Amino acid sequence: MRLREFFSEDAVSLDLQSTSKDAVLKELVGLLKLDEKAQAMLFKMLKRRETLGSTGIGNHIAIPKFANTKEKAYLTSMKSDLRNLVTTEESYFADSIKYTSNLGTMYRTSTGVLGPTIVVTADGWTATVSHTTTTRTCAVYAGSTSLAPATKEGEPRCS
Repeated sequence: MRLREFFSEDAVSLDLQSTSKDAVLKELVGLLKLDEKAQAMLFKMLKRRETLGSTGIGNHIAIPKFANTKEKAYLTSMKSDLRNLVTTEESYFADSIKYTSNLGTMYRTSTGVLGPTIVVTADGWTATVSHTTTTRTCAVYAGSTSLAPATKEGEPRCS
């Protein structure tokens, strides 16, 4: 197996312009074509990872040690969107004294996040979202009808 089989060509740069470690990390994160929120989360995670030990192996080569970091950024986007959904549904309820499965322009998801699929229940609602780049899904609920993988009302959870 060759090293090139592990990397996507558009996520490799042989001509980085940055000179500081932070700037290099930001430039590399930019190659992944993530939305701003996911880029910020990934940069933060990389900075945290670098405190454990550098990924640099010399001659300007770094081998990343974050196989699932990109997926974590997608899951973070989905959870964040579901937290915003909770707030939006509660605002709708405050105005209308009911929940809705169609928030229209009141609610938008992050780039790549699909959904939400909202189901109004007898005393609340359930919702799921997915992402274009992972098979994992996230859910949240309000009321007494839970929706796996969420186990606590109002707290998004992913499979």
